[in-house]
Amino acid sequence: MEYDPRSFHSEEFKQIKSEIGILLSRIESLFKYALIGSAAIYAWVLISATGIDGNGVCLKIDKKLLMYTTSLPPMLVFCFGVLAISTYVHIKTMASYLRTIEGVLGYESLGWEKHWAKAPPIITRMLSAFFVILLCAEIGASISINNILAQYSSCVIAKVN
Repeated sequence: MEYDPRSFHSEEFKQIKSEIGILLSRIESLFKYALIGSAAIYAWVLISATGIDGNGVCLKIDKKLLMYTTSLPPMLVFCFGVLAISTYVHIKTMASYLRTIEGVLGYESLGWEKHWAKAPPIITRMLSAFFVILLCAEIGASISINNILAQYSSCVIAKVN
């Protein structure tokens, strides 16, 4: 079988395009997981960290532990955001190579990657804004929840004889 560079690069283009689609889905998933993970942590803190004793609402966990657990959601969003950014940088590298392949396989002035190179990165800007807003909201929520719950004293457990 004879080596056909055009056929090879055509298949390579399809493969890389498919990988880019998978990576874009990963970015969307990271934002979903950040939201779900943060909500789960906050729900756990609000349900498991508080109780009721003879004096009313009280804390069932140490205040330092409360501070650490309420700082987890912003850290989770930040880490997922860093993963999303690194994935995006990888996608940009792959897209640049696809533009090169498009130039070799077709007309230099045509091609999907060539078309998108001229378009404003609206989705990228929107996801970046969403990430910043989400991170700020997580920091604000963590500070608020920590400040509200830190006002309560530790639960007093009555001894049963």
